[in-house]
Amino acid sequence: MTTLYQISDEYVQAFNKLSEEGFDLDTIDNTLSPITKSFEEKAKNVTAWLNNIDSELSILEEHKKNIEERIRTRKKQISFYREYLKNHMIKTDIKSIKCPFFDISIKKSIPKLIIEDVMRIPPEYISTEVIIKTNDQKIKNDIKNGASIPGAYLQETMALTIKTWI
Repeated sequence: MTTLYQISDEYVQAFNKLSEEGFDLDTIDNTLSPITKSFEEKAKNVTAWLNNIDSELSILEEHKKNIEERIRTRKKQISFYREYLKNHMIKTDIKSIKCPFFDISIKKSIPKLIIEDVMRIPPEYISTEVIIKTNDQKIKNDIKNGASIPGAYLQETMALTIKTWI
């Protein structure tokens, strides 16, 4: 199968040879006519192929949008039902459930530091840079050890863990 590259190369070589030999434009046109037709057919085929790829790309992009939306929906469902399960386990005070396929349990999570108001944090907990930045680890450790730090506290939440065995 001849490529567009080969046909165009053949056309240029034939044109240059005929021009160098001094043939008139009508003779050159008549001689190049079969090559031109071959080029045009190949160009039409390439264009048809490009149109097919473009159509396929449109379909793939639509599928991608649909898949991304399904992923977002599934992530929201997972988040909702994990929270739902956790809240009802807390409500019923059921700490763990075991089965052959997975274990479900609730436990206190690692306390999360909440900075309510950076401006109220004492200077020894602030590292000064271009922006105000709290030394969160120091604040967290000191609060854990009984310190009361204005503008910050530790928040404990419940976390759900599911261990899958298959």
